[in-house]
Amino acid sequence: MEKESIFKEVIKSLRLSMTIPAGLLVHVGYAMVNKTTNWFIVFIVFCIACLTMIQNDYHDRDNDKRKGKYFAFNHAKELQGALYLLWEIVVLVIVICYKYSVINIPQFVLLIICISVGVFYSYSRKLVFIPSMITALISASPLLFVSMEEYYSISIMLFLIVFLLILGREVIKDYEDRNNDLNYKQTIFTQRRITDQNGLKLAGILIFTAGLIAIFLPPEKLLIMTFYYVGIFCFFASGYMLFFAKNSGRDKDVSKLTLDIGIFIVIISLSCLPCVGKF
Repeated sequence: MEKESIFKEVIKSLRLSMTIPAGLLVHVGYAMVNKTTNWFIVFIVFCIACLTMIQNDYHDRDNDKRKGKYFAFNHAKELQGALYLLWEIVVLVIVICYKYSVINIPQFVLLIICISVGVFYSYSRKLVFIPSMITALISASPLLFVSMEEYYSISIMLFLIVFLLILGREVIKDYEDRNNDLNYKQTIFTQRRITDQNGLKLAGILIFTAGLIAIFLPPEKLLIMTFYYVGIFCFFASGYMLFFAKNSGRDKDVSKLTLDIGIFIVIISLSCLPCVGKF
């Protein structure tokens, strides 16, 4: 494989559409309580998210090969070596940040928990629904860093909103992968704990509930609030489509896209809070 192709595959493995928002959620947590963002934590969380994605590809290499994805399978040794090195570097950076008081003890502990849970994720596939729960918890955890400095109830509410949104999205993803995950990953679909349609209804309820909670946490600035509520509307639309889905495949695709658009709008708008004046 040419170097250019390898570079593209590595970038693809990082899933920047998911890892960049993970870092931005740290910033959102600070912005919502009008505190100066700790950009060191933003960067560390982004790195942890990226490494978790690469590790996931490494552990999924055999299953991905059956799906026609060969990069991790063909470069397993290189990925393993890179993962060991990069995880050590990230831990070292966290320790240095703590030593020089860039982060406090609770933030240090939360970062180590994020790493530990992220590593455990790759070994949790035989536990029904646990991988989805882990993904949702890790995805929402960046919003808690500001409360590690001083408790803010709003950060807990934001954590709950993101947790429900991501859990709902993970249920959709498990539905999409239900055939490929047979004999590999234990989900509510592969174990027949729930029918396909009821599984999508569950995802719809989770997403719709997140939207209901989010209604009561609008930002104070009118311009940001406008975009914020557009994102919330997307959550309601996605939840509604999933709950009343008639054509599971088509409705699922549209609802997932609508959810992703809503999440993008909300994260970007809230990230801009410090940059916008009183209006």
